[in-house]
Parts: sequence; structure tokens; C-alpha cells
Amino acid sequence: RNGIRRNIMSFDINKWKKFLNENKVKAYHGSKTKGIKKFLLNKADPTSHSGFGLFFTDNESAADHYGRNIYQGSLDLKSGIGWNEAVPQDLLNKIKQDYSDLPENLKGEELMEWLKTKLGAVEGAKYLVEKGIDHYYHIVENSYDGKITYYKVLDDSVINNVEEMSK
Repeated sequence: RNGIRRNIMSFDINKWKKFLNENKVKAYHGSKTKGIKKFLLNKADPTSHSGFGLFFTDNESAADHYGRNIYQGSLDLKSGIGWNEAVPQDLLNKIKQDYSDLPENLKGEELMEWLKTKLGAVEGAKYLVEKGIDHYYHIVENSYDGKITYYKVLDDSVINNVEEMSK
């Protein structure tokens, strides 16, 4: 801002994954709905253009773009898939045991679309949870805000301590 660009440090994605496995993530959700006490997947829109799930970010300002009612919660994430990253081969192997027509070398977004086509949005998300995946994540870097992580949570049991923030 004011014409000054911040120097963006690169980060190691494996260190980031290790951090997520060892720590709860403070995250924000923007909504048009007031008074949410608990986030439940059965309330999520299965026809969302971003896919089925509950959406959070680690950046409060980014959450504000999705609705003026901002909620803060704690995400106890275990295992996720990067939106633009290759899906781990061990997960692809597990899925291939059930679906031999699974394409090779998929990125996270491609796997989500394939499961949506194969099983439907809701059942595809449930299937991934059965395989140990509780979220997708997408990391965006820019010169103004630095690194922002967006989370699409597939298992509502990882969302804790929800509080509506006053505006």
C-alpha cells in the first residue's frame, strides 16, 4: 500500500503441512447469516460453485468478502489436500482400490471434480472423510496481504469454539 511492496518470503509446503498437523488453526468465516452457533455440513450448499464444504480462511479481511457476519473458530485439521497440488499417491492408491477408473496424477481440484461427477458433491466429500481427508486448502500469496490460506472443511467435527465477532 502507498506504493510499497512487501517482500514475500517463500515458504516450505511440507513445513506448512507439519504445522497444520500439530496445531489448531484460528480461522474466520464470513456469512450473510447472523447467529450461527455451530457449523454443520448438512447446512452447506451442495451446489456451491466452489464445491461442497464449509469455507474458512486465516484472514479476517478475506472472510469479510463473503458476508458481513464474521465468525471465528478453531480448526483441528488432521489431513488435507492442496487445491493446486498433486494429490498424494497413497491417497490415489486407496481410491483406486474402490474406483479403478480414477485418472492418474490428479491435483486436489481435479480430484474434487472427479468425485463430484462420480459420487455427487456430498457423497464425494463423505468418501474423502472416510479416507482420512478432512479439508482442502488453497494458499494464495500477494504483495499486499502476504499469505492467505483458504480452507474447505469436509468434516464439521474439526470446527470448534465458534464465536460471532462484533462489527
